[in-house]
Amino acid sequence: MSNSLFDLFINQKSAKIIWETLEKKYGADDAGKKKYVVGNWLWFQMVDDKPIMEQVHVYENLVTEVLNEGMEMCEILQANVLLEKFPPLWNDYRNQLKHKKRDLSLQELISHMRTEEANRLKDKQISNSTSSVKVNLVESAGTSKNRNKGKEKNVKDHQRKNFTPRQNDHKIQKPKGSCYVCGKGGHKAYQCKDRKDQQNQNQSLDTEFNHQFESEILSSLNMAVSLNKVFCDLSKLEPLDGTNYKRWSQKLLIFFEQLEIDYVLSQDAPQNETTADITIVPLIGSTRIEIDEANRKFEKDNRTARGHLLNHMSNSLFDLFINQKSAKVIWETLEKKYGADDAGKKKYVVGNWLRFQMVDDKPIMEQVHVYENLVTEVLNEGMKMCEILQANVLLEKFPPLWNDYRNQLKHKKRDLSLQELISHMRTEEANRLKDKQISNSTSSVKVNLVESAGTSKNRNKGKEKNSSTTTYRGKTEWIDK
Repeated sequence: MSNSLFDLFINQKSAKIIWETLEKKYGADDAGKKKYVVGNWLWFQMVDDKPIMEQVHVYENLVTEVLNEGMEMCEILQANVLLEKFPPLWNDYRNQLKHKKRDLSLQELISHMRTEEANRLKDKQISNSTSSVKVNLVESAGTSKNRNKGKEKNVKDHQRKNFTPRQNDHKIQKPKGSCYVCGKGGHKAYQCKDRKDQQNQNQSLDTEFNHQFESEILSSLNMAVSLNKVFCDLSKLEPLDGTNYKRWSQKLLIFFEQLEIDYVLSQDAPQNETTADITIVPLIGSTRIEIDEANRKFEKDNRTARGHLLNHMSNSLFDLFINQKSAKVIWETLEKKYGADDAGKKKYVVGNWLRFQMVDDKPIMEQVHVYENLVTEVLNEGMKMCEILQANVLLEKFPPLWNDYRNQLKHKKRDLSLQELISHMRTEEANRLKDKQISNSTSSVKVNLVESAGTSKNRNKGKEKNSSTTTYRGKTEWIDK
C-alpha cells in the first residue's frame, strides 16, 4: 500500500474487512467505469509521428477493456472502427481497404497494417538512398555545366541568327465553304446542330414515353379511386442518383405493393410455347381467354412499374434505362449496382456512426433520431453491438453545453439502456426550454419595473425641488416654498 492507505488501515486487525473495503472502493463494477472505458475507446485516434503497430496495441487494449466490462461488440465492428482511426497519411490505404468486398476481422486488418508499415519503411529507405545518388549527379552536372558555359552561349547565338519562323503553325485549319443545312461556315453538315433527323429522333423518343407514361398514370389513378384506397405520395420522392437507393427503393416497393403490381419485379412474363400448330399453355386447366387476359394484365402492370421507375430517376440513369422494356431487369440491375451487401457498405455505415457529433444550435431530439438511424444501419449490416454500448457512445456525442449533464449521468451507478438515456435527454431538454422561458419572462418584468421607476422619479422631481422639511415638537412636516 501507499503511505496514505497504510495509515488508514493500520488500526484494522481483520484482513477480510481490509479486503472488502478495498474491493468496494476501487473494484466495484459500476456503470461509471463502463462509460469511462467507452469514452477512451471512442476518442482514441492514431497520429503520424508514432509507429503504427504501437498504436494498434493501444487500440487492442482499449477494445479488451470494453469487452471485459460485459459490453458485446462483434469483431467486424472492432475492425471497422480501427479503420476509421487511421492517421492522415494513411487515408489512401484506408480508402483502398474500404473497397474490399470481403469483411476483415480485427487480426486480419492488423496483419495488413503490419505489412503496409513494413513496405512504407522499405520505400522510405530506397527513396533516401536514391536522393543521395541524385545529389552526387547534380553536383557533377553543375561542374560540367560551368565548363561548357561559353560553348553553349556561342551555339545559342548562332541558332538565334539562323532562326526562320514557319508560316501558319498556330492556325487551325477550318473546313472551307458553308454548311448546306444552316448556311453558316466553320463546320461540316454532319456536325450541324440544326439537322432535322437529330431533332425529330429526340422529340419522338420523349413524346412516345410521355404519352405512354401519362396513360399508365391515369389508369393507375383510376384504379386507385375505384378501390377507395390511400396510396403513398410519390410527388416528394427524390429522384434516384445512386446515393439514396435504399430509401428510394423501399418507397417505390410500398407503392407497387399497394397497386398489387410488385410481382412484375420478381416474375418473368408468362409465355406460350407453340410447336407444330400445338399450343402448350403453362397453366394446366386454364382456358385460352384466361391466359390472354393474364398476359395483357402482366404487360399493363409491367408498363406501369417501368414508368414509375424511369420517372423517378436522375437524367443520367433515365438515359441509361430508357431502352429497357422489362421492369424486372431494371430493378435487378439497380439492386446489383447500388443495393449489394458488401464489406464496403459496412465500413461506410460505421464511419458515419463514429463521425456523428451533436451541436448546440439544433434541437437535441432531432439529432438523437439521426443517431438512432445510424445505429440501426450498423445493426442491419449484421454487426452486433449491445444496447449499453450504444447508450454510452451516445453519451460521448453530447454537445458542449450539455457537458455538465453528461458528467452527471456518468456518476450513475446503474447502466442505462439507449431508450432510457433518450428519455432522460428528452426530460432535460424540456426542463431547459422551460427555464429559458421563465428567464425571458423575468427579464421582461425587470425591464418594465425599471421603466416605471424612471417615470415616477421624473414625475416627482419638481415637487421635491419646491418643498422642504421642518421639525416642530418632534414631528417632521413638509412645507411648500
